Amino acid sequence: MNIYFKVMIYLMVTLIPTHAQELAEKEPAQPAKKRITLPQPSKCDGHYAKRMEQIKAQNANTKTVENLIIGDSITEVFPIKLTPKKWNLHTRGISGDCVGGWKYRGLLDRLDASCHQLKPKRVFILIGINDTINYSKDYKWDKSYVSASQDELIKGYTKIIKEIQTHNPKTEIYICSVLPLGQKRGFDKYNATVNELNAKVKAVTEKTKTNYLDLHSVFLEKGKTHMQPALSSDGIHLTKAGYQVWIEQLRKVIEGDS
Repeated sequence: MNIYFKVMIYLMVTLIPTHAQELAEKEPAQPAKKRITLPQPSKCDGHYAKRMEQIKAQNANTKTVENLIIGDSITEVFPIKLTPKKWNLHTRGISGDCVGGWKYRGLLDRLDASCHQLKPKRVFILIGINDTINYSKDYKWDKSYVSASQDELIKGYTKIIKEIQTHNPKTEIYICSVLPLGQKRGFDKYNATVNELNAKVKAVTEKTKTNYLDLHSVFLEKGKTHMQPALSSDGIHLTKAGYQVWIEQLRKVIEGDS
């Protein structure tokens, strides 16, 4: 073999792999792709896991569901005992939950256990207040947490509706308006944002031919833009009187169909 070719083969075998290795070492490592559904804010993540286990256990002992409410903490502590047994009402709420389907997980990411498996006749969805407050610049659950914009939330609402329609096409879907916030702890400053979100959510229900349940207006203090003081314990969560107002709105839907 020609000495020239022998030298070339030697260089290719010995130097090229070394050079490639050096380039690989200099090349910055590519970050792993982020999952769509990440943990919630740290103080809620443990509770989320616990509640999911409870929901799975509840589902195993639940045969039929006429009416279902899904959402966040306001739903989790909903007083079912105040409702008629004939309603066959169940709840699948998780404190701190958000719409989901964006950077952080939420309702959208747990629909199978929280709705699809139960095949309810009706589902009432109340979600979005945590997203609204968390997205503000002056209120953070922890330093690393950033919630979705309203545009992302609307995409999430739409996906929730479409998923339910796909898995349980006979289920009647009621999207509840986000409730007004009370003056305690200064939460009422977010009410203008809540109003904007509700207008967009209502438009989504019209586009998807689902139902919009206006709770917002019945919770408002007369002539004001905040929640009636007697209906909230801390500006967000409801008192017994607040739940009774909600139950009366549910009655109009549930018993109005009877």
